[in-house]
Amino acid sequence: MKKPSRVTLVEVARHAGVSPATVSNAVNRARYVDSETRKRVDRAIAELGYIPNLGARRLRTGKANAIAVFSSMPFTISGGPSRLGFMMEIAASAAVAALEKRLALVLVPPLPVNDPGFGHVEADGALVIEPAGDDPYIAELARRGVPIVAIGRPGSRDGTRAIPHVDLQSKVITGKTLGHFAETGARAPALFVGMTDRAAYHEAETAYRQFAREHRIDPTVRYLDERLGEQAGYDAAADLLQHHPEVDAIFVLVDTFASGVVQALNEQGIDMPGRMRLATRYDGIRARESTPRLTAFNLHLDTVARLALDRLLQEIDGQDGPPVVAGPTPEIVPRESSVKLA
Repeated sequence: MKKPSRVTLVEVARHAGVSPATVSNAVNRARYVDSETRKRVDRAIAELGYIPNLGARRLRTGKANAIAVFSSMPFTISGGPSRLGFMMEIAASAAVAALEKRLALVLVPPLPVNDPGFGHVEADGALVIEPAGDDPYIAELARRGVPIVAIGRPGSRDGTRAIPHVDLQSKVITGKTLGHFAETGARAPALFVGMTDRAAYHEAETAYRQFAREHRIDPTVRYLDERLGEQAGYDAAADLLQHHPEVDAIFVLVDTFASGVVQALNEQGIDMPGRMRLATRYDGIRARESTPRLTAFNLHLDTVARLALDRLLQEIDGQDGPPVVAGPTPEIVPRESSVKLA
């Protein structure tokens, strides 16, 4: 059977009533095409079933027609149940948004920048999820001249140029959590964050210490090693119970740490939420399937991913854009770990 002929760019142009050059510009995003013309081209592409020749396009434009997603969080944090959580939720939403722009998405595992596999990653731009202050990916991508947008504020030592980012509002989340603890009767909350230099940790601690000053609470902060994953949360909770019996609530920023905290509290027979209230930031699988289920936040990561991608496309196109994009307001989801539900 004879294979059906491939729809050509010229046929799309004829169907849309525009020039082939206009179709090429609309597809490759090489030059500005007004919104109405772009809609006509998009309709023609959909109606004719036109599929761009990516290999030819790359040879012609020198572009990879792909974006990459990086995170320097170790596998102990991003692996296990979390692999289907925070990072993957962002990546999946970004992939859908990228396909709508006719771009592919490459999800890069946490490889060392000197790993041969890292050198093979080709992308026109990169999203970096919650980079560390000396994030190796940002430093290397900046060296290569790859446009970057961070999800979460970059630290103070991220390369030599400002990196645009989408604000995940860690201070707001911390304030809402501590307010929730106070409303449920907690009087001595503690904070567990990672010891890596990440802006989310610093922002959470700043908000926590401000709350402690305003409410005349002795601050209790634990800095956990990301490389230890759940074990870090378990050990920190066990130590806290021994040395700070007055603590009656814990906000654990990272859900992997929170899983370890739950295990320690359950093993010692600590009633939640009676004796101890517990909350984490991300409402993912760990929070929803924990026993008890964990109070957490809907971060609207689908919207976050789209905002980050849109800002990245501005960077790729050399357009001016805001250094900070406000993310959607996080919404607390109260559960049995911090409040008795009817």
